[in-house]
Amino acid sequence: MTNTQAAIRQYRGLVGAFLLLGLAYLVAPLAETRFWPVTTPFERTAIASVQDGAASELAGGAVKLRGGCEYRGIQVFLGARGNGVRIPGAHFKDRPRKRGEGRQEWTRLYVPIPEFMIDQTFADVLHACYRGERYLTRTHFW
Repeated sequence: MTNTQAAIRQYRGLVGAFLLLGLAYLVAPLAETRFWPVTTPFERTAIASVQDGAASELAGGAVKLRGGCEYRGIQVFLGARGNGVRIPGAHFKDRPRKRGEGRQEWTRLYVPIPEFMIDQTFADVLHACYRGERYLTRTHFW
């Protein structure tokens, strides 16, 4: 028993360090989303029905705050944030005219939701801000 207690005392700091690293790994994405977003929220300027009203195309823009991050995708959800159902198939049909930091405009953001339901959705954009594809930065888009 004394050997076990000695081992626990000897490695107590190491166990604490690993627990802190694990906690940081869990909390860092939430902090980054809240305090260091890649873009400002999307400002919608127009909406058009496509595919006989089964889908919509949005026009608008946002300001990209972090120029070193590469776009990886958009995820649209139906419902309230934190309790929504993901709607697959949303994508930008046009590329922004400007890369890097600054104002970006789109005229054809395709969302497979009828126009009257757009206000019941929310969206997040994903960017790769660090090396590799393992960790993506999530930004609340609308």
